[in-house]
Amino acid sequence: MTPWDQLLIFFTGLFSIINPVGAVPVWLMLTADRSEHDKRVLLRRVSRHMLVLLLGVLLFGTFVLSFFGITVTAIRIAGALMIIITAFGMVRKGPRYMQPGKDAAREDLSFAPLTMPLLVGPGTIAIILSYSNELGYVWTSWQAATQYTFLLVSILAVTLASYAVLRFGSRLLGWLGNTGLVALSKVMGFILLSIGVQILLATLLKLLEHTP
Repeated sequence: MTPWDQLLIFFTGLFSIINPVGAVPVWLMLTADRSEHDKRVLLRRVSRHMLVLLLGVLLFGTFVLSFFGITVTAIRIAGALMIIITAFGMVRKGPRYMQPGKDAAREDLSFAPLTMPLLVGPGTIAIILSYSNELGYVWTSWQAATQYTFLLVSILAVTLASYAVLRFGSRLLGWLGNTGLVALSKVMGFILLSIGVQILLATLLKLLEHTP
């Protein structure tokens, strides 16, 4: 597998589980009463929060797991199960819908609920932890450092892609329609489901190899 293949896998996995396309209806609903300027300001805040959260998990997630004594195998299995559950919900239900509160137009919604849990949920955290634990510590080898760089690039690319999708969400909804949006969300859910199953199978095979 070439480094570019690895980059594509990282990007596809992150983009599928973040699923900004499925978040478009919620974004439009929560910002319906806001001006275009306010929407752009809010979206920039969401992007900053999203980037900081993802980078925080990537850089410090392994240390947190070590502190609590959580093994790599445990996080891989838990992460795979979380990804499978999230993907299964995407395949069954399509885009995520939620009702805004009465004061939604006056609240700062940039962190909650727009960044977390709408975009960066438990499944997103789980897949980054699974990737980072599989790579090991960044300083262990040149290959690990290179793959961490690709994962960092993937996070930046997914953040930019999510910004673009939400920024032009009304046009996307107009082009695809509700039916097309649901269909696209389910396709991404199926891709994500396959990734989760692959992580789970790889982990179980490693366990069987070390079983006497």
